[in-house]
Amino acid sequence: MNNRISSAIRLALYSHARSPRQQSAVAPFLMGVSSAALLAPAAALAQDNADSSAGALEEVVVTASKRGDQFLQNMATSIRAITSEDLEKANIQDFEDWVGFVPGVTFKDLGPGEKTIVTRGLVSTGAATTAVYFDETNITAFNDGEGGGRNVDFKLFDLERIEVLRGPQGTLYGASALGGTIRIISAKPDLTEWSASAEMELSSTKEGSGNYAARGHINLPIVPDVFGIRLAAWAVDNSGYIDNIRLGNSEINDEETVGARLTARWQATENLTLTATAMTQEQDIGDSSRFNQVGDDALIFPGETPFSVTDELQVTDFTRNPRQDDPTILSLVADYQTSFGSFVATTSLYDREVLFNFDSTPILLFFGVPIRAISSFPEDREIWSNEIRFSSDFDGRVQFVGGLYHQEEDLESESNVWTVDANGNINESSPSVLSVLRDRSFDETAIFGELTVNITDQWDFTVGARYAEFDFVTDENAVVPFFGPPMGPEPTKSGDDSSSILKFNTSYQVNDDVMVYATASEGFRRGGLNLNAFGDLFDIPETFGSDELWNYEVGVKSSWFEDKLIVNATLYTLDWSDIQLETVSELGGVEFFTNAGKARVNGIELELFARPVAGLNLSAAIGYTDAELTEDAPPINIPPLPSEGQDGDSINNVPDLTASFAADYTWTAFGGWDATVGGALRYTGDSDTRIAANRDPFNVHLPSSTIVDLRAGLGNDNWRVEFFIENLTDERAINDAINEVTNILAFFTNRPRTTGVRVNYQF
Repeated sequence: MNNRISSAIRLALYSHARSPRQQSAVAPFLMGVSSAALLAPAAALAQDNADSSAGALEEVVVTASKRGDQFLQNMATSIRAITSEDLEKANIQDFEDWVGFVPGVTFKDLGPGEKTIVTRGLVSTGAATTAVYFDETNITAFNDGEGGGRNVDFKLFDLERIEVLRGPQGTLYGASALGGTIRIISAKPDLTEWSASAEMELSSTKEGSGNYAARGHINLPIVPDVFGIRLAAWAVDNSGYIDNIRLGNSEINDEETVGARLTARWQATENLTLTATAMTQEQDIGDSSRFNQVGDDALIFPGETPFSVTDELQVTDFTRNPRQDDPTILSLVADYQTSFGSFVATTSLYDREVLFNFDSTPILLFFGVPIRAISSFPEDREIWSNEIRFSSDFDGRVQFVGGLYHQEEDLESESNVWTVDANGNINESSPSVLSVLRDRSFDETAIFGELTVNITDQWDFTVGARYAEFDFVTDENAVVPFFGPPMGPEPTKSGDDSSSILKFNTSYQVNDDVMVYATASEGFRRGGLNLNAFGDLFDIPETFGSDELWNYEVGVKSSWFEDKLIVNATLYTLDWSDIQLETVSELGGVEFFTNAGKARVNGIELELFARPVAGLNLSAAIGYTDAELTEDAPPINIPPLPSEGQDGDSINNVPDLTASFAADYTWTAFGGWDATVGGALRYTGDSDTRIAANRDPFNVHLPSSTIVDLRAGLGNDNWRVEFFIENLTDERAINDAINEVTNILAFFTNRPRTTGVRVNYQF
């Protein structure tokens, strides 16, 4: 093999191992949608307004402002809270189960543990654009190639609520809260009385087979009013629904997940509370969740007999691609209450070990090398985060929240390419084709605060700021024994960055039921170091910087008909600059990160909640997003790669319209038993996988989709039995796709129609 081909293969494999992969309409759209959405429920509510049996909607308490408990309707920000009752009613266990009910939030999906959260249309390669927290623990994703992909898929069991803050939250939540912040709040020990529950679920998936899940919790006040514990555990076994017809394996993407969470709470004194949490989960996925529809064009190995894809949920991979995902959280929170405010100190350790595999045979065949191979990506990511903050409770018109934050992150990862046998299994006795070892660290120290002034009893003004400093260190070593002599290690690289952001917010309480607000706020993502495992062969920048964003929004929160109807709406525009994006060098085609280009996002978020009659709950959520570039990105002059995005191009993987509707009705059936029927519909508009959709030959158009779920059940004080159908119409929603010059076109979809029964007992 000559040197040119050898170098090209090494570079292609290295890149492959790193990354397996309108304003004018806004105002009239908001007016039209708001009017239409209000008129229908309002008509029903007006007729029923005199019926006192139709109870008001419950007020939801959240803690997202870091100022203690606050009613959601009193917060001057765009926020959605999904309560424990909502989670249980809809059987929400995974991220994709609830995201469709929140306007302004979508996701890119490459399978379990490989989801990229997209809030308000902000998505690009680099660090995550949406921050994610479990209680006080930062579990925000980071993935060079998928722009915040690899979000951990903790099972959502025994939670108090999920809080979704839309728009930049950088002053309180720091880097990556560019588009928003998601907070998953677990149930805490009750120190007054014991409780327990046990749940079993059995179901069957079309194109798959049987599934089961078992969940349970127990709450024990060991020393009443002083010390208690709460233990939750879960086990899930889901069948796969994709077949590998090359290797003759069925239902390859099956899932086995087990996990547990133990929380202890000590009321040390009247004012001091200590809460410790330990949580772990082990998830094993049998194989990739992608499928392809290539028919007679399926790639074949030299000497292999051609074959046809006969069903859409089939794949033709040459390798078995199992995935393991083992996250752990350890955290301690101290809360000290005084007459003038509260002090909170937190320390958390988040450790996540992931092993991801991907078929590399197509890239080798592209270069004319007849070798079956697999890319393997073991990774261990550890985040130690700490925060000390004070939240005031002063007498008077001025309140303050502020604190210090320090985080140390270490990421040890490998990119290995191994040969496999005819059955797709790794030849462990053979040397790797390529091996890249990396050890990266990211340290952050920040100071933050928000000051609120009650100008009058109705009018508030808030100003916030955050200053953060970052340090980066990278050690990298590339070994290529198959194609040539070993290379590396690279010299240690280091860099630093800093960022300062502001927030301004004002709100006016028109009356007890209506509040209007306006916000101007900044968000940012940290910069970093470019990876380069091939020495000084290619001249690429060592570092890239933070990108920045200004958000301008106005909103209204309102309650009607004695709190039987809630209508919240937000109109926003985002100006995004110095966007972190991935490009390639003209010499050698090596990928690297840089800052370039600008974008603008205009959008609307509308949410309605209604209880027109006793027992009937209705909700609707509509999000409109118009996300496009406002400045050209750097061109790429390497055929067949297209030029980067241009002014006016729509941002990839951002549907312009999302909508959801949900309803449930509960009534007394017989002898202390209540009956419930309910359902939900989630609509996602179409989008494209490439930002230069009209010019990029590798773009894949993702069509719109509609998912419908139904459920019906009976319950009393102890028992609950529910029958459900998820994805009633067996919709094949295409959530994402991979299409590259060295890869077969492949799609990622939702689970086919699943029918089952769930039995729950409350002790």
